Amino acid sequence: LLDTIRVASLALGSLAILVIAAARRRPFLALTAGTIVVGANITTQLLKKVVLDRPDLVGRPDPLGLLNSFPSGHSTVAMSLAVALIIVVPESGRPLAALAGLLYATLVGAGTVTAGWHRPSDALSAFAVVGIWTFGVCAVLVHRRGTGSPRVHEGLPGLLMGGTMMAMSYHGANKVVTRLIHARIGAE
Repeated sequence: LLDTIRVASLALGSLAILVIAAARRRPFLALTAGTIVVGANITTQLLKKVVLDRPDLVGRPDPLGLLNSFPSGHSTVAMSLAVALIIVVPESGRPLAALAGLLYATLVGAGTVTAGWHRPSDALSAFAVVGIWTFGVCAVLVHRRGTGSPRVHEGLPGLLMGGTMMAMSYHGANKVVTRLIHARIGAE
């Protein structure tokens, strides 16, 4: 399953999603899905390689600082393609697309942890990056074209606040756990 994540598979998956949107004559959905996939994957790579540093908790030698695994690129690819698929399929197909896409993304995320490539927080943070991009881009989509239902917009502020609170909670919990681990390692 982990071997399905390559640059070529990202390109092919993105192309398939764009073809679905084009077949439905929904270019703005194609743009929305493409923005989420590209934005989330670029953000993950920038966070991993430029912005964040990752403490070494297992004593692995890394003199060049190249082993930062936070957030997981594999998990970002899988979840961003899953979310993009959910966005472009017709409403009647969304439950099946959600089930298949999220199952795939979850198995990829768990697989990276099981294979020893990533810590659990790496996969979860990748999902959070995709979630943040999804909330932001879909908010623009709703603002631009409406919801199609006069009552759907009533839940948008709560959804955005919930997403923001989730991201902040996760970030805070991650900091606390990291400090506890460092304190325990220092005590030994």
